[in-house]
Amino acid sequence: MLLNLKLALLGGGVRQVRMAVDLGWDPSKLSRIVNETLAPSAEDKSLISAYLGVPESNLFSSTACVRPRSAKTTYKWLHSVGETAASRKPAVKTAAGDEIRKERH
Repeated sequence: MLLNLKLALLGGGVRQVRMAVDLGWDPSKLSRIVNETLAPSAEDKSLISAYLGVPESNLFSSTACVRPRSAKTTYKWLHSVGETAASRKPAVKTAAGDEIRKERH
């Protein structure tokens, strides 16, 4: 298990499922990364690090100390990259070719 990554998630009050959804991943992908059954790509590492506000070298090493950022800062980061609830909804094309967002229930 990537203990520093798990500690950053717990210390920052971030739920794995919420983070995975915010990053546009299936929740099992983040779980497999944390449990080391899936090796994260360089892009995955940088996204995780930016989301948590912790240097990449601290999250993916076995010796570094982790200090996660606050939930408020994570919220600001999501909006700085243009991520909103509306942009996470699946898109549906109309007959005219217009893209609309489908509500999830």
